[in-house]
Amino acid sequence: MMGTEKIGELRCPQARRLLSPYLDGMVTGTEMVALQQHLSDCVACQGEYRALRRTQQLLAGVKRPQVPEDLGLRLRVAISRQAAQARAPFQGLLVRLENSFQAFMVPATAGFLSALLIFGVAMAYFVAPASLQANNDVPLVMVNTAPQL
Repeated sequence: MMGTEKIGELRCPQARRLLSPYLDGMVTGTEMVALQQHLSDCVACQGEYRALRRTQQLLAGVKRPQVPEDLGLRLRVAISRQAAQARAPFQGLLVRLENSFQAFMVPATAGFLSALLIFGVAMAYFVAPASLQANNDVPLVMVNTAPQL
């Protein structure tokens, strides 16, 4: 913690700053020796060290709370409800209109395509024989032609 400077005698503020890293094993060898030497001489820092160590032991013994299995689902539902409440007042109406329009479009499209198919088959059935009949019509050369027998 102190860097490359040599730690000789630690004072209480310096020692207190090193207590937590010391408990976590994050001090250099020089800092560790200096802190141990300070703790052997200073009763106030010894008490603070013991309190920190006891707190660390108590926290290590605390069990983690169990997370409910459906927590993710409940969070998503809560977020969805909050987002729905934050929307504009007509947003719900627009969503309902869009959903009903989409529900209507599938049957309407299927009906249109069926009618088109039936009309195409009927036209092929009724128009094709008329074009295959003999064509005995007299061509119109002039606008007024006398009827012929």
